[in-house]
Amino acid sequence: MTQSKTKKIAREAGFTLVELGMALLAIGFIVVFLASTLINIMSTYQRGLQLNQINAAARQINTDIMDQLRFGSESVNYDARGYGRLCVGDVAYIWNITNSDGTVGFTVVNEDGTIADHINGGDGSGLRLLRISGDNSDKYCSDPSSAIDASDQSGQTTLIGRNIDVLRFDVMPSSDGRLVNFHIVLSTSGDNRPVEQNGSYICEDASGPNQYCAFTDLNFTVYRRNKGNG
Repeated sequence: MTQSKTKKIAREAGFTLVELGMALLAIGFIVVFLASTLINIMSTYQRGLQLNQINAAARQINTDIMDQLRFGSESVNYDARGYGRLCVGDVAYIWNITNSDGTVGFTVVNEDGTIADHINGGDGSGLRLLRISGDNSDKYCSDPSSAIDASDQSGQTTLIGRNIDVLRFDVMPSSDGRLVNFHIVLSTSGDNRPVEQNGSYICEDASGPNQYCAFTDLNFTVYRRNKGNG
C-alpha cells in the first residue's frame, strides 16, 4: 500500500514592502508634526519673553517720567526734543530713535568726526534711552549739539539698552504746560523690529527672520500738579 504524504508549507509572518513604506510614512508625519509644534511653542515662548522685557522697560519709563513731572516743581526744557532730549529740573532724558532702515537718529558727531554713542563711544547704535541726573544735566538740553561725556558716568542710568529699539518718543506739552502727553513705541531690535505702515507698527513674517518680533505702544499723559514757572 502506498501512503501519500501531505507536505505542509509554513508561511513566514512579516511585512510587505508596501506595509513597511506606509509605516515609515506615518512615523515621518508624526515626527514632522511634533517638530513643528515644538518650534511654534518655542517661538511663542521667546516672543513672550521679548514682550515681557519690553513691557517692563515701558513701565520703568512710565513710572520714572511720571514721578519726575507729576511731583516736581522744577522747570522743564522742551526745546531740545528734536535732538532726542528732554530736561526736567536736574534730570535729562536722552534717547536715540531707530529709523525704519535700522539706522539710529539723534546721534552727536564728535570733534574727530566719529558718531558719539551716549555711553562709551562707537557707531551710535548703543544706548537707546539714558537718564542723567546732577548739576550738569541741563547743559545737554541748553546745548543740543553737545556730546555726552562718556568719561563721566556719574548720575547716568540706562533705561533702555541695546536689545530694545525706541521707534518713537514724542513729548507734547499743553499750551499752559500743565499736561504733558508722551507717545513712546518700544520694540525688539534687528531682524525682529516691526515695520511701520500708515503710522502704525506691525510684525511681519511670523515664521521667518521676524518671528520674535514684539513691540509696545505706550501713550500716557502726566498732570504737573506742582508745576512752577517752567
